[in-house]
Amino acid sequence: ICAPPKLGAVMMTEYERPKVKSSMFRPKLNREFGCFDKQIVTTIVNQQLTDKGRLVDNLKAYENMLISRNHGHCFKFHETHPETYLLYRKQDCDLFFEKLEEENFGESSNVEWIIKELDSHNGQGVYPLSKDLELDSFKQLFWGHQCPSKAPLMAQRYVSRPLLYKNRKVDVRVFLLVASTDPLICLISDKFYARLGQADYSENHWSPEAILTSHEENPSQGTLSGQQLEEYLFENGFIPSADYFQKHLMPQFKQFLIHAIMNHWKSFLKGFGFMEVFGVDFMIDENLNPWFLEVNREPHLAGDQIEKELVIKDYISIMDHKIEGNRRLEQWKTQTFEPIIDLSRLGDKFFGFLPVGCGDIHEL
Repeated sequence: ICAPPKLGAVMMTEYERPKVKSSMFRPKLNREFGCFDKQIVTTIVNQQLTDKGRLVDNLKAYENMLISRNHGHCFKFHETHPETYLLYRKQDCDLFFEKLEEENFGESSNVEWIIKELDSHNGQGVYPLSKDLELDSFKQLFWGHQCPSKAPLMAQRYVSRPLLYKNRKVDVRVFLLVASTDPLICLISDKFYARLGQADYSENHWSPEAILTSHEENPSQGTLSGQQLEEYLFENGFIPSADYFQKHLMPQFKQFLIHAIMNHWKSFLKGFGFMEVFGVDFMIDENLNPWFLEVNREPHLAGDQIEKELVIKDYISIMDHKIEGNRRLEQWKTQTFEPIIDLSRLGDKFFGFLPVGCGDIHEL
């Protein structure tokens, strides 16, 4: 376990480009071995950020905590997530079916709700809610109202009017780097790339090809750079300026990720040697409101997108600094990653990305 520092970075190669792989360590290792400040471990061993159900649970509890401590203006769950119910929680499950009854569910042919299987990722396990939904784990729940569900299911209000690129649904991916967990240092890529549906989108017709935007098996298909997306949206009058994403949406992405990380930081394995990169997905509605989708471990870094190339270069550069024992964030020269959290920093730990009065959330 306590290999010499130069041998401590675990890297593997996949396809034509390198992709960082996780080397999994159980939490007990943090207590039994003291080498993690010298060895680079490419995982922070924390599942709660990438577990959609636990993330929802934790963020709702986090919001309530902030409200109780007079910081309710710092984070509002409903501004980052559509209306959401965890059907394996009895209270949520009962409330959801009350909501369906109130809305006279089934009288309209429009898709109002989606059901997500929480043990699926990358766009899989997502279904439009209907009385004829062919999902065994939901049938018994729907027809028998036997709350809670036995399977990990989530019901979420369907965002039926997404931002479109040439009639295709689009979502955006940014990269989050947890560069150290003690002190906590996190960075986000200043560039994003967009993923497109494979068919034209229709608000009243559910088609997996039109709804789902994940292209992990064919990463070169159905994607475009953030610059290409912004240029199209600006030229066609969907955004007021060509840099709208950078000036208005990226700060909202950063603010959400700061809260998500601070809410889970205490459960991370602690050490300067820990680091991990995540792919974080957001969708944008036609009113330019961003909605969080999910955090993905081991994001796909193969492909020709310049955004991915810069992530790989920065990741390796930061790893080199860490192996050499360089702990000063300001000396880590990066091309795409910029800091959003540094708890070792004097003054504002969050680089001005949080609202006034929220800079002390790490102390709550």
